[in-house]
Amino acid sequence: MSTTRGLGVVPSQVPDLRLGGAAVAGWLVALGLLGTSAGTAIAVSIVGVIVTVATRVLLRSRPRLRWSVPAVLACATAAAACTAAHLAVLGSGPIPRWAAAGSSVHAELVVSGDPMLVKEKPAASWQRRSVTVRASLRRVARQGDAYTGRQPVLVITSEPGWRRLTPGQRLRVTGTLARPLDDGTFAAVLYARSPPRPVGRPPPVQRVAAGLRAGLRDAVGVLPGEARGLIPGLVVGDTSLLSTRLEDEFRRTGLTHLLAVSGSNLAIVTGAIVLAGRWLVLSPRLLAGLAAGGIIGFVVLARPEPSVLRAAVMGGIGLLALGYGRPRRSLPALFTAVLVLVYADPALARSFGFALSVFATFGLIVLAPPWRDWLVARGVPRLLAEAIAVPAAAQAMCGPVIVLLAGQVNVLAVLANLLAAPAVAPITVLGVVVTLVHPVLPGVAELLAWCAWLPAWWVVQVARNAAAVPWAAVDWHGGVLGAVGLAALTVAVFVLAPHRMVRALVAAALVGALTVVGTVHLVAPAWPPKGWRVVACDVGQGDGLVLRVADGSAVVVDTGPESAPIRTCLDRLRIRQVPLVLVSHLHADHVAGLAGVLAGRSVGTVVTTPLGHPQEQWRQLRRSTARADVELHRATAGTGWQLPGLRLQVLWPEPGVVGVDSAGENDASLVVRASWPGLTMLLTGDIEPDAQRRLRAAGVELRADVLKVPHHGSARQDPGFLTATRSRVAVISAGADNAYGHPAARTLRSLRLRRMRVLRTDRGGDVAVVRTSSGQLAVVTRGGTAAAADP
Repeated sequence: MSTTRGLGVVPSQVPDLRLGGAAVAGWLVALGLLGTSAGTAIAVSIVGVIVTVATRVLLRSRPRLRWSVPAVLACATAAAACTAAHLAVLGSGPIPRWAAAGSSVHAELVVSGDPMLVKEKPAASWQRRSVTVRASLRRVARQGDAYTGRQPVLVITSEPGWRRLTPGQRLRVTGTLARPLDDGTFAAVLYARSPPRPVGRPPPVQRVAAGLRAGLRDAVGVLPGEARGLIPGLVVGDTSLLSTRLEDEFRRTGLTHLLAVSGSNLAIVTGAIVLAGRWLVLSPRLLAGLAAGGIIGFVVLARPEPSVLRAAVMGGIGLLALGYGRPRRSLPALFTAVLVLVYADPALARSFGFALSVFATFGLIVLAPPWRDWLVARGVPRLLAEAIAVPAAAQAMCGPVIVLLAGQVNVLAVLANLLAAPAVAPITVLGVVVTLVHPVLPGVAELLAWCAWLPAWWVVQVARNAAAVPWAAVDWHGGVLGAVGLAALTVAVFVLAPHRMVRALVAAALVGALTVVGTVHLVAPAWPPKGWRVVACDVGQGDGLVLRVADGSAVVVDTGPESAPIRTCLDRLRIRQVPLVLVSHLHADHVAGLAGVLAGRSVGTVVTTPLGHPQEQWRQLRRSTARADVELHRATAGTGWQLPGLRLQVLWPEPGVVGVDSAGENDASLVVRASWPGLTMLLTGDIEPDAQRRLRAAGVELRADVLKVPHHGSARQDPGFLTATRSRVAVISAGADNAYGHPAARTLRSLRLRRMRVLRTDRGGDVAVVRTSSGQLAVVTRGGTAAAADP
C-alpha cells in the first residue's frame, strides 16, 4: 500500500490531535483575558469550574465526550486562573497608580532581557542610542513612599550605559513611570533619565554567557562585509553588528527568523551532536544525555531568557519529529508545551514570536515529513527533499501570522529559505565552535571564523538578490480578516492538493501570476512616479519627507535617525539641490540623518524650532551646518517661504509657549503648511495633544489634502485636531516592528473613521503623493502599488 497520497498526511501516521483542542482553548482564553482585569479573569475561572463540572455530569452517558470536552474546558479554566494571577501581579501595589500619574521615581530593578536598539546607529557620534530593556522592578520610591515587589516593566532610555547590560544584573535608576501601551504584559513603562548604577554583579551563568558572546564578536570582527554581523545573529541572536540594510532585506525575503534564537538553532546544534554520537556508536542513553547537555549549553550561551527557553522547548520537539520521525509522539508534546508555557507566562498568548514558533513547529511535525516522503517517492534526493519540505511547511503554517503582523506575503520566502538552508547549519555549528574555542585559542577561533565566512557570504547574497526582486513581498490585506483569508486559502490548497488536475491548475496559475507581476514591474515607470509632489521616505523609526520644487530640486523636512536611508531616498528621487531643510525639532529620529542630505548636494538653509533643546543636539547641529557652510536659522509661526511651485508657511510654535521637558520638545515641533497648485499638506512633526488643541483654539487653518500624522501615529492624538484637517490621505512614518507600538491601533481607527486613506512607511516603504495629469490625487508606494485617493 502506498504510504503517500498527494501532498497530504501519511495515512499510517495520522497526527494525534487529541490535546490540540485543549491547547487552543487555553491559548485563546489567555489571549482574550490579557486586556481585562484580574477580577474579570477570576470570574471567568469560577464560571469555567462550574461549566466543567456540569459538562462532566451531563455527558457521563456519552463515552467519547464525557472526558474529552471537560478536559478542554478544564484546560481553558486553568488558563483563566493563571491569567488572573498574572494580571493580579501587574495590578498590585501603587505602581499602576504612579504610572498613570507620570510620577518621577528612584527604582531598583533586575534586567530580564537583552537591551534592544530602538534606532539604528546614528549618523553623528554625538547622538545617543535609544534602547528598550525588559526588567523586573524590585523596589521603587517616590516622594517618601516606597514599594517592594516583583513586577515586569519596560525601560526606555537614550542614556549611555544601557546597551551592554547583562540579564540578571541588578541596578538602580532614576526615571519617570508611564502606563504601558500593551496592557497585560508590563506593569508600567519606565523612562530612565540616568545611566544604570549596577548593584553587585550578574549571576555567574550570565557572566559566562556574556564573555562567550563577546568572544564570538571579537573573532568575527576580522571578517569583511556583512559576515561579521550576520554570524553572531545566526548563532546566538546577537544583531548588534548587523546593518539596517541587511535586516530589511532579511525581512523582505522571509529570512528574519534566522536572526533570532529559535528551535532551528537548537535542532542544528543537537542534531550535530546526535550525528557525531551515532558515528561514534554511542549508546542511546549516553546520546540522549549529550543532546540534552547540548541544549542546556546552548541555552546558557544564548542566555536563558523566556524566548530562548521557549525555543529550547520547540527545538527539542522539532528534533524529535525530524530526527526520529514520530509525529504522533511529537504533537502531544507540542500541545503540552503550549499549555505549560501559557500557564507559566500568559503574556506569551499575544506574542507573535510565540505564535510563529508554535506554528512553525506544527508544520515541521505534521507537514514536513509527508511532503519530504512525497518528493522522495518521485525521485528527489532525500536531503534536497527535506531542504524543500521544511521551509515550505514552515511558510505555509506561518503565513497567516506574518500577514497579521506585517500585512504582506513573502512570495520568495520558500525559495530564499531553500537557497539559504544549506549554509545555515555550517554557520551555526562553526559559530558555536568559534565561541567555545575563543577563550582558550583566539587565533584558532579567528581561523574557524574565516571558515564560516563563505557560507555567511552566500546567505547575504541570497537575501540581497531576492530582496531586489520587486515582487519579493506582496501586500496582503492586514489584520484578522487578511490572516483568516490566507489561512482559508492555505486549507483549500491542502484539501484539493491530492487531485492531480488541481495541482496542475494551481502550478499554472502560480506561473502565470508570477509572469504577469514580473512583467508589470519590468514595464512600470522608474521611481519616482510621474507627477509626484511629496515622498515620505522609509527612514525607519523617524521622519524624512521630500517636497518637490522642480526637477532635481526639493525641500527636505526632517532627516530620520541615520544618514543612509535619507541619502538613498534622495538619490532615488535624483535630488541634487535642496534650497531648504526644515528640522521640526531636535530629537535624533528627526535630525540625526542630516549628513545624508548635506553630503554631495547643494543645500541652501537649515531651519529648525526656536527651542534649542536638547542642548547637545543643538550645539552639534550648529557645528554640522557651519562645517558645511550652510546657514542655520530658527522659525516661529508666521515665517514663510515662496519657492517655484511651492509655498511653505509655519503655523506653530508661537514664541515661548513650550517648556524644555520631553513633551515640551515634541510640542515645540515646527508645524508647516505646504501648498502646491491643487494640493496642500500639513506637516506636524511630533506635536502632542496639548499643542494640537492650542492650534485648533488659535483658529489656524488646518485643512489639508494630506496629513503627516503627528508623532509617528502614536496613541496621543487630539480627535478634534484630526477632524479639523479634513484630510483625504494620512501619511505615517514609522519603523517596522518598532518598540513604541507606532502607529497605535487607536489612531489608525480614528483616521479611518474620518475616511482618510492611511499610508505607512513601515508597510509600503517610500510613499509618494501624486497629482495626476487629470488633476486626481493618488498615492504610490515604491513597490509599485498605486491607488486613487480621491473618492
